[in-house]
Amino acid sequence: MHGLRSLTVAVLAVAGLMAALPALAQPKLRVGYVVVPIQLGPLIFANDKLTVHKGKSYTVEFIHFRGSAPQLTALVAGELEIAALAFSTFAAGIVNARQDLVALADIARDGPSFSTVYGVLADSPIQTIPDLKGKVLAINAKGGAVDMAARIVLLQHGLKPGLDVTFIEAQFGAMEAMLRQRKTDVATFVAPFWAAAQRKGGIRPLFYQRDGLGTTQFLLYVARREYVAQHRQVLVDWLEDYVRGTRWFLDPANREEALALTAAFTKRPPSAYADWAFLPGKDYYHDPDGRLDLQALQRNIDALQELGILRRSFPVADHTDASLLEAALAQLR
Repeated sequence: MHGLRSLTVAVLAVAGLMAALPALAQPKLRVGYVVVPIQLGPLIFANDKLTVHKGKSYTVEFIHFRGSAPQLTALVAGELEIAALAFSTFAAGIVNARQDLVALADIARDGPSFSTVYGVLADSPIQTIPDLKGKVLAINAKGGAVDMAARIVLLQHGLKPGLDVTFIEAQFGAMEAMLRQRKTDVATFVAPFWAAAQRKGGIRPLFYQRDGLGTTQFLLYVARREYVAQHRQVLVDWLEDYVRGTRWFLDPANREEALALTAAFTKRPPSAYADWAFLPGKDYYHDPDGRLDLQALQRNIDALQELGILRRSFPVADHTDASLLEAALAQLR
């Protein structure tokens, strides 16, 4: 009997090990992000109700970065599987870093709804773009969309970025204080921080990101082509969960719960988001199907080349794989 019990325990142990093998084999997706809820990914994948494939075909970890340029470095180094890149960083990765990158899905667009604000103090003598000569402009990270849009606006008005206008880097959360303390003349405000600044008053817009590039495919999910080829179904499952979650967060019927989830994730009160998050005109545009605006993306990249910021342009269709998203949408139906 003792021997039988021992055998039973051994068999059960082996069975348990075998049952665990699929879980052990699940690919881990490391995904970058900068600001929540502009980037919905961290919120979506923290909610097990929205992510039916998580824990089955993949596991996921979201990693915080200051901007998209450091994410490109991490993606190239194999420290990320999926990066949340600005259109400019995506282009630089292909043209300058010579990486074979593939755009997977939309994260946010600037212009159709909210557009990033470059703000000055209400009593600032800076009234027009030419008034910026000799001044300091704060951006979150060099090479990102915020940086590129500012440079384009300056170039369009005859100013040389870095020579006529000094650029400094700071976290988005520090921008308002820096501006009020006059440590910079211009600060950059993405949607949540612009809403917070407007509650206090004393800051006005000087220009917007859309002034430089019109509608921009502001942020997009990107992976290396080699990884896409090796893990297609994993990425399809991940995209299905992402689209399901995006639709849920954009549904007005879920807004109160969405605000509560956002507040819990960021450890801030729901009131910090109530006057802008998930509201048309106040928040960035998120495509409910996760589809990219390829025409805008092409225009954005062409503009970088035309202004001498990018060495050359390229057909964005060559670095996009829509079949993954379409397969994810088919699974979702």
